Amino acid sequence: VQAAADPKQLLVPMTALYHQGAAPAVWVVDPRTRTLALAPVRVAGYSDRGVVIGAGLAAGEEVVLKGVNELYPGERVRVAAPLDGSSS
Repeated sequence: VQAAADPKQLLVPMTALYHQGAAPAVWVVDPRTRTLALAPVRVAGYSDRGVVIGAGLAAGEEVVLKGVNELYPGERVRVAAPLDGSSS
């Protein structure tokens, strides 16, 4: 999750956005258990860099970037290297 132009907003790739019915959400990884939870979000807008999230997500949270339509709550995952190249 990256900061957007507005410090209260975050930017995620378009592929991270999931729709539960008509409500937008993202899959968040619990850092302690490495399991997934669906987090409802408010989309503030779209840009050429991704989806601007206005509420429902905190900076630094790990979200699933691909394959979001094949997941379920509580699923255990293995986290790949961060996009910024830093180690976790």
